[in-house]
Amino acid sequence: MINKMEIKTCRNVSEDWNQFFPEGTNSGGKQFWKCYLSDFVTILKSISSKQQLDILIYILSNMQASNNLFVGTYSEIIRNTGVYRQTVASTMTKFQNHLFLKKIKNGVWLINPNIFVKGTDIKRQKLQKD
Repeated sequence: MINKMEIKTCRNVSEDWNQFFPEGTNSGGKQFWKCYLSDFVTILKSISSKQQLDILIYILSNMQASNNLFVGTYSEIIRNTGVYRQTVASTMTKFQNHLFLKKIKNGVWLINPNIFVKGTDIKRQKLQKD
């Protein structure tokens, strides 16, 4: 059902303690994910069930790294996670209220680049403007 995200041990921490980087990388690289922890932890704290966590994992596992988009309708999320429609709807609303997701159109969502992004700060700033 759910694709498991590969989780690597992170040992390097940026100076502001807001970003963790996989061992052997530096903060200027383009080929790794940046997670702004203080904001991401807020999202994690809002999760109140395993089903909501399954939805978050599904979104992050299927986002497009090039543009921070998650393309998926409620029906696709339901089919791939086994979660009820009402839970999907309330979770997506919760993620929007916490500024983690922005609905672009039906089935297309922007994941906030200030929380989760792959690439440089320049890319993050460009995504913010779009």
